[in-house]
Amino acid sequence: MASLLQFVTSRIDPLQFFSASSSNSSITPYSIPSSSSTFSEFGDGDNSDLASFALRNYVLAVLTSPLQVVETLSEVQYQKREESTEQTPAPTVAQDAVPTTTEDHLPPLQDGVWENIREIVESDGEGWTSLLKGHFTNFAFHASYAILQPALEEAINDAFDVYEDTHPATLVLSHVAVGSLLSPLELVRTRLIVQPSQSHRKKYYGPLHGLHAIATEEGKGFGSLYSARHLVPSIIFHGLSPVLRIISKTIITEELGLDPTFTPVLHHLATLAFMAIEVGIMTPIDMARKRIQLQRLSPSPARSGPGEAPQACETSVEVSPKYYSGLWHCIRSIVAEEGGKSKRRRRRRRHQSTGLASEWHQVHDHEAEYGSYDIPAHRRSNTGFVASVGRFASGVRTLYRGFWARYVSRVVVYAFDEISQSEENW
Repeated sequence: MASLLQFVTSRIDPLQFFSASSSNSSITPYSIPSSSSTFSEFGDGDNSDLASFALRNYVLAVLTSPLQVVETLSEVQYQKREESTEQTPAPTVAQDAVPTTTEDHLPPLQDGVWENIREIVESDGEGWTSLLKGHFTNFAFHASYAILQPALEEAINDAFDVYEDTHPATLVLSHVAVGSLLSPLELVRTRLIVQPSQSHRKKYYGPLHGLHAIATEEGKGFGSLYSARHLVPSIIFHGLSPVLRIISKTIITEELGLDPTFTPVLHHLATLAFMAIEVGIMTPIDMARKRIQLQRLSPSPARSGPGEAPQACETSVEVSPKYYSGLWHCIRSIVAEEGGKSKRRRRRRRHQSTGLASEWHQVHDHEAEYGSYDIPAHRRSNTGFVASVGRFASGVRTLYRGFWARYVSRVVVYAFDEISQSEENW
């Protein structure tokens, strides 16, 4: 960590980073539109430009909605670690597995994006329409973000006489301010995605209804939507993300010398590689942030009434019964309590099949631990240093349960932006 910090500080001068410069070089991160491009899009006052902007963002929200749903559900789902001991016999094919979830909840979701999509689509009570949950709220958030962030960045540049189109300090400040302002939309988006699809179990019927219900039932007005418990994680998330993109852009262009005009293939490959690193850093933070967003605004369970669950609404997946006090508490609890042995779980089928295929699924589609058929009982002990390291590693791995869905979503957005820019240049 010290060597990495030394490398970054040696390549990026702090004085140059936080002071105005007369250089014309831009370090705008990928997938972040510059101020000039955004304002030129609406500068002529033509309604067709605004309609094109709205249509492009809405199509992108629909395309990434299934990935957003899979990412959110897999991250907020509580999968308690199941410890195995020497006295625990290995399950046989003749034994019936005990289900860990009720019929009201989805079964445990794993790492495969496509498998999780099929699990959601073919499960009772959800279906393919559940893949579009929260897509309009996601569209409203990103469209508002794309308009407000460049406008605020340009206003800050004018206020402090910064003559660069994109300055790192004002860029990060504008992202933090706009992300904090729009954080209630992220809060209600998470709850809209996690709540069940059945109408009789829904609590929120849209972003406006959700914001009103949260403000009136869990707080003392709309000001409570900006409580520190939800605002601080949003500040950390929206502040760290552009910093990572600035560092990635600097390394790609300055250190590696890759240019999208002269070396387009290598530039795209390097961008995708650094994008994976950024997603790997941000995934645990956003996972904890979404779990906190799912819980009530009250600072303690006592305000919600005795015996009540920390979440504010019914959920389509099993969620943690613990009330998280912050990001670090949530991450530490996930590493300590969740993970463990993965489940060999096939999707719940809406209709029972018959014949040989049905008998095969009855044998192989029950919940069983990977390797439980070939690992001796004396090797499945939950004590000792090796077992402790294994539990810690499985807990850390749980923090990246939504990594692939998030990364694929980022790749889709990046490809969509590149196609749009190439069409504009053409």
